[in-house]
Amino acid sequence: IQEYGMSPEMVVMAYRYCSEQRKNTKCSFVGALVKEWAARGLKTPQEIKAYIEETDNRHFLYKRVLKAMGFLRNATEEERRKAA
Repeated sequence: IQEYGMSPEMVVMAYRYCSEQRKNTKCSFVGALVKEWAARGLKTPQEIKAYIEETDNRHFLYKRVLKAMGFLRNATEEERRKAA
């Protein structure tokens, strides 16, 4: 909370997202998400929800394209970078 200037509400939101969507509640995982949100300047629940929706949609499209190509895996970092 102090290190990244996030409110307790945002930390709870990160924990909830990690628990429900990523099935990972390790402190280091939740902390990395909070750090990413802080680095991107996300401070309000609305900003965070919009960011989550955008990234989830993007990852859905990556997976859909790879599946159409016959791959049953997530996009690599290099593939995501080239798609952007």
